[in-house]
Amino acid sequence: MGSYDRFSWLNVVAALLAVKHFREGGSGTLKATTSHLFMAILFSFLIPALPVIGRDLDKCLPKGIQKTDIVSASIAIGGRKSIRVTVEQKLKEIKARCHKGKLVDPAGREIYFYRLEGCWGNPPADYQEILGKQRAELEKLRKRYHVIEMTCNPSGELIQ
Repeated sequence: MGSYDRFSWLNVVAALLAVKHFREGGSGTLKATTSHLFMAILFSFLIPALPVIGRDLDKCLPKGIQKTDIVSASIAIGGRKSIRVTVEQKLKEIKARCHKGKLVDPAGREIYFYRLEGCWGNPPADYQEILGKQRAELEKLRKRYHVIEMTCNPSGELIQ
């Protein structure tokens, strides 16, 4: 189900009630029709509050992360084409949703974006220390969050 607003649902429900009313030959009391209309209005405000996959995920993205950012990149067989996975594609893949202003996975765990280090053509002298610290940080984060590791090489090309 895509993005929608509460007024489009209100219109659909109101139209269904009108069809129901006319199918019954216009019978039914004013009280019953008013009651149905009230319920339609009430549900039109509640439906948008339900979690919906893909709805307004960009509003819940943390600062510094855009839905077009590259999560992973690799060179396809033959080396001519780079295959890139964006934040938006990854969030759809894991069926992320927006909950109270935060991105969460289907289990309700908050999603954390982690930009990886280690894309060096010529690594620094302390590269093992840097990677060890990164590994420890990721282990700690995974205990609390659903971690999405973002590549340090969005082009996918070999770094020389």
